[in-house]
Amino acid sequence: MGSPSSASNIYDYILVGGGICGLALASRLSRLLPPSDTKQVLVLEPSVDPATVDSEHILSSQTSHLARELRQSYQLTVAPNRNLGGRSATVPMGKGLGGSAAINGGAWTKWLQE
Repeated sequence: MGSPSSASNIYDYILVGGGICGLALASRLSRLLPPSDTKQVLVLEPSVDPATVDSEHILSSQTSHLARELRQSYQLTVAPNRNLGGRSATVPMGKGLGGSAAINGGAWTKWLQE
């Protein structure tokens, strides 16, 4: 990654979203371009300055705690739902390169059929 001051201001492909899919697409796009091609691929993703994140806190935290505490996640609130007993829930979504995988380790759960 380059700094904004050293980056070109002209891009041929601009991807908004640096989650797993956005980064995979950017990688694939850049590999499909012939080596002689000078096309530029840019990925945009909001984040925080890594220098302001307490790395000791990150290493000692569990993922769910990390997602709630850091500014590296959006805190989306789900509308009250009858299946939740009329309660609402907060759902953390990753902010920064890697998207939600940056705060949940890419873990997922396979649902059981009833």
